[in-house]
Amino acid sequence: MITGAFSLTWQAIQLGYLPRLQVRHTSGRERGQIYIPEINYLLLGLTLLVVGMFRTSANLAAAYGIAVTSTMVVTSVFCSSSFGTRQRRSPVVAGVLAGGSSRSNVCSSRRTL
Repeated sequence: MITGAFSLTWQAIQLGYLPRLQVRHTSGRERGQIYIPEINYLLLGLTLLVVGMFRTSANLAAAYGIAVTSTMVVTSVFCSSSFGTRQRRSPVVAGVLAGGSSRSNVCSSRRTL
């Protein structure tokens, strides 16, 4: 998440969606390794806010579980929708394939099953 925040901020700066911020390149060889102090402080503040809102680790763990479960449900729905529209599968076959997609990775497959 941290790397994604830095990368998305860098791209937004390059596209002109964000004002210019100080970007430090942490590697002389790797162009993509960057550090943006303002984003680091923003992530710190948001982390402290979230921890303060949930108050206990049990509440935070429960929220994490809900987030993971919700992500799996949404991914399965989108995957079964993709099977139904792009590959012209019946809703039952699309649901079965989407339900087992976490192991076989059939959602990203370009071949016809």
